Amino acid sequence: MYDVLDVAFLEEHIPHHINLKYVKEVHYGHDIKSRVETDGLITKHEIVTQGAVHAQARIEWKEK
Repeated sequence: MYDVLDVAFLEEHIPHHINLKYVKEVHYGHDIKSRVETDGLITKHEIVTQGAVHAQARIEWKEK
């Protein structure tokens, strides 16, 4: 889920709190979309395939 975040952001911040929810396994061969919404030091992530959400995360970040 970190792959969609800017490298500069990741170099300057570390996760402070992670809330992660796995909904369903993604099967081999399916295309995956990773989505992220950023609100200050909070990011909301989704892993989606074939229109269905397979994982969600809410991460609170703090500066290193």
